[in-house]
This record gives sequence, C-alpha cells and structure tokens, in this order.
Amino acid sequence: KTNPYSWTVPKNLAPGSDYKIRISNQYNASVVNDTSDTPFTITDKMMVTSPNGGETWLRGSKPIITWTSYEAGTSMKIELLKAGSIVQTISPTAPNTGSFTSWTVPTGLTPGTDYKIRISSTSTTTINDTSDSTFTVTDKMLVTSPNGGETLIRGTPTNISWTSYGAGTDVRIELLKAGVRVLNVTSWTKTNPYKWTVPTSLAPSSDYKIRIFNQYNASVVNDTSDSTFTVTDKMLVTSPNGGETLIRGTPTNISWTSYGAGTDVRIELLKAGVRVLNVTSWTKTNPYKWTVPTSLAPSSDYKIRIFNQYNASVVNDTSDHDFAISLSGT
Repeated sequence: KTNPYSWTVPKNLAPGSDYKIRISNQYNASVVNDTSDTPFTITDKMMVTSPNGGETWLRGSKPIITWTSYEAGTSMKIELLKAGSIVQTISPTAPNTGSFTSWTVPTGLTPGTDYKIRISSTSTTTINDTSDSTFTVTDKMLVTSPNGGETLIRGTPTNISWTSYGAGTDVRIELLKAGVRVLNVTSWTKTNPYKWTVPTSLAPSSDYKIRIFNQYNASVVNDTSDSTFTVTDKMLVTSPNGGETLIRGTPTNISWTSYGAGTDVRIELLKAGVRVLNVTSWTKTNPYKWTVPTSLAPSSDYKIRIFNQYNASVVNDTSDHDFAISLSGT
C-alpha cells in the first residue's frame, strides 16, 4: 500500500535503456494496470559516455571527456589506454562533475585506432568504467585560404593559409586544376600564411584548388580546398577615373594598371555609357597620350573603357565615375 515505494535496483540487472515499470491492481490485475509510458535506463555506478568508441581525436585538440556516476565520490581518475595499456594519466583527481575539458591531446602521442578512456573513482577504485569500443587519435590539416569561391589575379600576391592539428609545421603546397596537379607551389615551408605570387603563365580558369601535405605523413594528413576558386586577369583604369575635367584640343594621359593581362589594350571613350569614340585600336604605351578632339560635345558624363587584347570580354575596366570634357579651362 506504500506509495511511493522505495526500491533498491538489483546489482545483477543487466544495464540497458529499455526498462519499464508495470503496476497491477491486486483484485482486478487483468483490467486495472498500467506501464511506464516510455523506457528508462538502468546502468552501472560508473559509465564512460564519451569517448565511448568510434570517435576521432586530433593531436593538439582539446576533447571533452564525459561520464555518469553514482556513489563514486567527489573526484575521478582519468586514464588513456592504448591497446589496453595505460599510456597517460590524464588527471589523477578530476572533479566528479561528469565532464573534463582541461586536457590537450599531446602532439607527441602515437597516432592509432586502439585508444580507450578509463575513469575510476578515487575513493572506491572498484567503481570504474572503460570506453565500450576503441577510438582514433590522428592528425589533421585544413586549408583555410583559398578554400573556394575566391578570385586570384595573375601576377599579384595572395596568402595560402591552413590550420594544423598535431601535424607539425612543415607542409608541401600544390596547385590543382580540375583535380590534376599543375604546379608545385613550394616544396616545404613552415611559413603560415605562405605568400605566393600567382604566376602570369597560369591559364585563366575557375577550376583551381590548393592541396597541402604534412611532411612526415603526406599520404594520410593532407587537405584540399573545399571548393574551386578562380584565377584570372584584371585591368584597372587609373586616369581619367572620375571627377577630372579634360579640355578639348589639349593632350591628356590615359593610364591603367594591368594584373596578368599583358600590355596590349584597346581604349574607348563612352558618353552616358555609350561608345562614342575608339581612342586607339591597340597600344602597349602606358600612359597613352591622347589629344581630346575638338569635335567632342562638352559634357560631364564621359568615361574611359579599356580592354585586354586577348580576353576582352572578361578583362576590361571602365572609369569608376564620370569626368567632364570642356571647351576650355575657364
């Protein structure tokens, strides 16, 4: 008749998460009864919950070790096992809070797939548990830039960067195009980020990636940009680029900066966004000296547009803002 009824969970019960309680009325048990709506768990006084098998820890990272415990005291001993043997006492007296985060996986730890964690009560050593299955300790490297979507300009510097977890500092860097290596960027370097000038000889394309390798374990520890990036050319009009006033009948300099786009350019004059004059077909001369024709209508809505000779549809630029052409400087 006692409700609630105090019950000691038998020690010989198999741990499991599929238990329920059923109660029945003494005089009408077949009709008047009820069972727990959902299962509950019966476990041991100590249970490692993470890592409990199948996880991967990276050397140099800070993993979270978790457990559940009952009547285990105030502190726990946490040990790292490899192939069943203790390789390190992670903590001799970790507070029994259910989790431990104050440990970094040593970079000198031997990579392997046969690691387990053992946790024991410091007051009652028979209360302990070990990971159900093994987990892995390994290295990892991640390309962080360029990692996809960027546009690199031929002839200009860019930074190649990565993050290393237990993989040391020496890396080899390769450039891939459509998944095939086209360039060895550097044999081995410790410099992160690595400053690289994009060669002007590279074919403009949008299917490039960077791949990096760890010097001592290249077959396992490597990474490639998550997505492709673009290598292309670029040209920028520098003068007149907006706000200037040019005088009809007087000379002026048209100048530009070219990144990987060669030296031959075509120059056009626009008025209100429409081409009104072909300033020159092709020229290598930068700046290009141009005498403003006296036939041009005075106006403040002119721009210069330049084109690369070999890739005009992609590599071109226009003055950022309008400039004026006037009858005189007064």
